[in-house]
Amino acid sequence: MTGCKRICGILILCGTFISIANSQVTRIKGIVKDAQTGEPIAYASVFVKNTAIVTFTNDSGAYILETRQKIDSITVSFLGYRSQTEAVEKGVTQIINFNLQPNVVVFNDVIVRPGENPAHRILRAIQANKKRNQLLASNIEYNRYSKVLISLNNIDDKFKNRKILQPFKFVFENVDTNSYTGNVYLPIILAESSVDVYKTQNPPLQKEVVRATKISGIQDQNILNFFGGLDQSFNIYNDYMDFYTESGFISPISRDGLLFYKYYLVDSAYRNGHKCYNISFKPRRKQERTFFGDFWVVDSVFAIQQLSMRINPQANLNFITDLYAEYNYAPLNDTLWVITREFVQADINLTESKKLKGLQGKKTIIFSNYKTTPTPPEQVLARKEDIIVPDSALNSSNIEKLRPIALSTKEQRTYSMVDSIKNVPAFRSWISPLENQTKV
Repeated sequence: MTGCKRICGILILCGTFISIANSQVTRIKGIVKDAQTGEPIAYASVFVKNTAIVTFTNDSGAYILETRQKIDSITVSFLGYRSQTEAVEKGVTQIINFNLQPNVVVFNDVIVRPGENPAHRILRAIQANKKRNQLLASNIEYNRYSKVLISLNNIDDKFKNRKILQPFKFVFENVDTNSYTGNVYLPIILAESSVDVYKTQNPPLQKEVVRATKISGIQDQNILNFFGGLDQSFNIYNDYMDFYTESGFISPISRDGLLFYKYYLVDSAYRNGHKCYNISFKPRRKQERTFFGDFWVVDSVFAIQQLSMRINPQANLNFITDLYAEYNYAPLNDTLWVITREFVQADINLTESKKLKGLQGKKTIIFSNYKTTPTPPEQVLARKEDIIVPDSALNSSNIEKLRPIALSTKEQRTYSMVDSIKNVPAFRSWISPLENQTKV
């Protein structure tokens, strides 16, 4: 609890000095219904095409979407219905309701026994192939690049235009909005690392060599550790998963999945040359630590190709107020599929106090350079420690050479912002006591 108290102290002080930028916000709300029956459609996806802006309807079919990005339309989709797109007026609050037309999808290549849900047959095949598909018994070598962006959220209008904020006006160009929760957030930490991982079964060995690391912004390891550091990955092939401080989440492909989820076979298609099935899932009951979302699974090997999920909004949680995750996999050979990308976004409030600003963490992990015959260097094998951090890894310029994907324009501005703000005298006098408080 000491770590949480330290973080809370930071957030209370941070909230005193932050306000929202003057920018146009597009706010949309409405209800999604079945066009034939008039019944509300729960858990329908409401999104902006070719962006990461997405939200979902609640049990009553209602949704709220808010963004500062320039958009001109939104689309609604749900299994068994035709997608529908409507125009949006920028920079205003508006109501857009949807009435979706049912759409019958026929799967000629799926054998369905009388009374059997075809998604259940596919789910059983996924579970039967788990051991191979999650690399439990594999010799493997790969690179793991991690990027973590931590921001203050729950920022409101109260602190707008305060005189003490004049030195910080430039930071307001970097505020953004969570399209699902509507929370406005401001980045305070951006961290990256590149790590080479070596794993063998005989002899049993797992070594990690940190090639580069860089952290900008508030230098507080407690906050970074709270979000699992730079290297923690959440394995969806595990039956149960832990996210940050919360445990007991049921994976949508868990062996106990049928007890906690309803599954629907939505589509079948060739994706990247592989025959795949698209399965949607949603919680059977409220308050359980489950998710709703969908995944694509490869026929014959029954490996997950892509999965996206959002936490059950009625789940009984202590700190997490929103959690969204995406996973991508690709074939390494004819039968072995490996993870290539993981994205997790979580909103966390450590207390119910309105004076406390919450945290949002975004973590992107890129896995690359896979080899099935690990060849760890002799100098790595000679070291006793499992995690090796050479002096060269502390040179932040190395991350520029090892980064597998370029930073977005917004991320480049974030690096500039979190570094520049520390040179403002008023900020330096404010942040120094916080850094001292968080030293272990």
